[in-house]
Amino acid sequence: MKSRVSTRVLLALGATLLLWSSAYAGIRAGLKGYSPTHLALLRFLVASSVLAIYAGLAHFRRPELRDISGIALFRRDWHYLLQSGAQLRRDSRGCRGG
Repeated sequence: MKSRVSTRVLLALGATLLLWSSAYAGIRAGLKGYSPTHLALLRFLVASSVLAIYAGLAHFRRPELRDISGIALFRRDWHYLLQSGAQLRRDSRGCRGG
């Protein structure tokens, strides 16, 4: 049984691969004009804007008011875990002398 992948899926995959692979070159070019903090803020603002526009067009349901605190706590904890993992990785590389 052959499964066929739709054109829409292939276009989405191609766009994802193109944007993802060009991100590194974009970051390198962006660091010439912005600090890492400013560049990260700019990236988050662009991503948030695109997501907000898509959510408005796709008619996403907004979270309930009682869910906002849980979402904020999850976001804070997730960011902390990512930063901790990055620090551990830097520390382990330093111990090996690499």
